[in-house]
Amino acid sequence: MRDDGNFVLFGADDTVVWQTFESPTDTLVAGQDLMPAAQLFSSLSDINKAAGKYRLVNQQEDDNLVLYPVSTPNDPASSYWNTGTFDLGFTLILRLDTSGLLYLVNNDGSFTKNLTRSRALKAGEQAYYRLTLDPDGVLRLYRHTSVSGGATNTTTVIWSALTDRCDIHGVCGHNSYCVLDQDRPSCLCPPGFDFLDASNAELGCTVNSSAGDCKGGQQQDAADFFVKSMPNMEWADITYDAVSKATSAPECVAACMADCLCVAVLRDTDKGTCSKQQLPLRYGRAGDRYTMFVKTAGAVTGSSGTHNKPVGRTTIIVLVCIGILACVALSAFIASGWLLNVKRRAVLRNVAPANASADDGEGLEEEEAAPPRLYTYQELEHATYCFRDPVGRGAFGTVFKGALRNGEQAIAVKRPEKLVEDGEQEFQREVRAIGRTSHRNLVRLLGFCHEGAHRLLVYEFMSNGSVTDLLFRGAASTPPWSDRLGIVLDVARGLHYLHDELSSRVIHYDIKPQNILIDAAGTAKIADFGLAKLLQHDTHFHRCPRHAWVPGPRVVQGHGPCHGED
Repeated sequence: MRDDGNFVLFGADDTVVWQTFESPTDTLVAGQDLMPAAQLFSSLSDINKAAGKYRLVNQQEDDNLVLYPVSTPNDPASSYWNTGTFDLGFTLILRLDTSGLLYLVNNDGSFTKNLTRSRALKAGEQAYYRLTLDPDGVLRLYRHTSVSGGATNTTTVIWSALTDRCDIHGVCGHNSYCVLDQDRPSCLCPPGFDFLDASNAELGCTVNSSAGDCKGGQQQDAADFFVKSMPNMEWADITYDAVSKATSAPECVAACMADCLCVAVLRDTDKGTCSKQQLPLRYGRAGDRYTMFVKTAGAVTGSSGTHNKPVGRTTIIVLVCIGILACVALSAFIASGWLLNVKRRAVLRNVAPANASADDGEGLEEEEAAPPRLYTYQELEHATYCFRDPVGRGAFGTVFKGALRNGEQAIAVKRPEKLVEDGEQEFQREVRAIGRTSHRNLVRLLGFCHEGAHRLLVYEFMSNGSVTDLLFRGAASTPPWSDRLGIVLDVARGLHYLHDELSSRVIHYDIKPQNILIDAAGTAKIADFGLAKLLQHDTHFHRCPRHAWVPGPRVVQGHGPCHGED
């Protein structure tokens, strides 16, 4: 890891095999260049760092730095910001230096274009800079300032490529346009259009009438059409036919009305030119020199206000579709009612007394668990950083914290002690039996390792520790009565499942506060269930009713030293 933040992988001959500076994501730091043909991609959100909706491209073909929405061609209609460095005859590099100067430069340094200026620091100040393509599609330069000897750190935006977020293409979906509402973008539909999803306006809009099918250049379903004017707008001019002879607004409208393929006509009020548009309408925003004339379908009405036009083919299709949708909705309603009834019965069974009927089936409230995965020792050694972070020790062994899937899934790896020595088949058979259990109040077994002398069990990680941790952190943090009652009920449900809902009962042997763990949602789960059978038989004792404590294995369906007694 170099001082400039570049993480470098070297080969045996000290050559650079790979470095993070050559694989940018959404950010550049000082000393990291965006080379020709390279791109930055915005994150999906501030917390989700997957590739998002926007990209910055250093275009090698025309020497220009351009912002686009993702999944669009590199064309002027899709771009929403650029550096204006077209066709210079040489490629450019985007560079940020330690003083906050952001600029474009060619290979030999004979050409530069500054995008920002250097920043002077006050006495005792230290500053770091980063250029980030933010999730909202704006390219911003950030300054992180700290003062020597002080604890105050400040982050400020010192430059941004755009100030009006409605200028960003794709902030509103197809067939919708953007307006600023207290400097925040808001999406609206043109006349004749409705939102695809009223709860999510950014998805865009769709035509709210099915009238006006066009076949062979002729308008079908003889509906009347009228035009709505939208002045002072901007839309992407994706022309399918220019109205070359039109000089006035009425002539533009007449040209669109005479063409059944025309959905709207875009008129440049400064130049007096018109262009016909088809769906989808893209990148609309309020506030520019264009006027959009939108053609919408209307109904023919008589003097009485009733609809006198015969029912057309499109209308019949609409009615059929409505009927089909009604049938689907009715079926969904019936199915949802059945599912709710099943869930209600499962919940009632979950809180019912031990002698209640359980004829609704086994484990209705739970989904079937995935079978435990077989891990290699190397995988778990890597996941636990060589078993360097123990989080607990008990009668069954030591537990280590780890992580799978590049740190996304936290796990707990248990290394049991004094396991049975019946061979690989016995160990795997018993582990898979434990893995088939599935209940919200049991800690889930994700997998295991059986490799050479290594025996490891992989569980979901319980971030809130054990009941012991809750009880002995001090009186000030003792959980309230409602939480304690919830824990007791969770444990009872888990034991009821182990004792009465499995076809082959599981006896825990070691219920105690240390073996009751709490997940991130506050749900109590039983840990270490079923491990007793994996341990050597002289490790634990159990008590039979009306008998003394005797050594031996657990009792399963009448087998063992208790001779069938519960």
